[in-house]
Amino acid sequence: MKDKYFTFKIERSEDLTYFNYRDNDNMDSPLFPIHIESVGKTFPDPQYCIKRANWDIYTIEFVVSGQGYLIVDGVNHHVKKGDLYILNKKNVQHYGADRDDPYEKIWINFRSDTFDYLLKIFNLEDVHVIHFPEGEYFLSQLYELKNSYFCVEDASFPALNILFNLLFEISKQQKEQADNVPPLIKKAAEYIDTKLMEPINVAEIAKEMNISQPSLINSFKKYYKKTPYDYQLSKRLNNAYAYIKTSNKPLSEIADICGFYDAFSLSKAFKKKYGVSPKEVRGKR
Repeated sequence: MKDKYFTFKIERSEDLTYFNYRDNDNMDSPLFPIHIESVGKTFPDPQYCIKRANWDIYTIEFVVSGQGYLIVDGVNHHVKKGDLYILNKKNVQHYGADRDDPYEKIWINFRSDTFDYLLKIFNLEDVHVIHFPEGEYFLSQLYELKNSYFCVEDASFPALNILFNLLFEISKQQKEQADNVPPLIKKAAEYIDTKLMEPINVAEIAKEMNISQPSLINSFKKYYKKTPYDYQLSKRLNNAYAYIKTSNKPLSEIADICGFYDAFSLSKAFKKKYGVSPKEVRGKR
């Protein structure tokens, strides 16, 4: 594995609390589902920025006020008051404050294999930025754990409960938004679902739906938070994950079943999405 790297620049104040272990033998123990590294609040500073890669920690942040930017795996996002984002441990991350209206935010950093599965259960693996004003309530609860629990072991299960409820509410909001997807765009998504084995052809889908390609792509980005191509790739990878996790089929056969050119292309896309190789997933069964 490549070495981790991260850089940061913080000119003003950041309220930061680290959690320690009561027993260092518990540092990698699966008996504790959430291993909190730190919680904090970042106060407005135009110079604030952070870059990370090969980072094995989840970060969840909520923007209390102001604005900022977030670049995840090369994709740019503008973040503002009321936005929440989950930075997966596999992502290449670059984020910072808007220079004219720097944000205040509240956040948590933690390690957790359990959280990997929660994201899958709630179908939130690909969610980066969502407008979720209710997020402040949950992030404040996580932040306040520092006042009641002084060790990672003691804070683990209370944190799991808060994070589960947070993901449940986000998932519920996502479902409600999905229910508002225009019938034509739903039909396009269903059409793609029936064509997972075939290379996607946006022009063909747009023609089938009798809309323009730009309208189709923009609508997918608006309602599904991804392009038609990424939508299909995500579906293929979800299917591949299920086969890898529950069967002993060779990777080459799974690649063929799920619409990938070969085992190498499946492994590459799989590692990018899930942060682990197919072999590592099978090793944890």
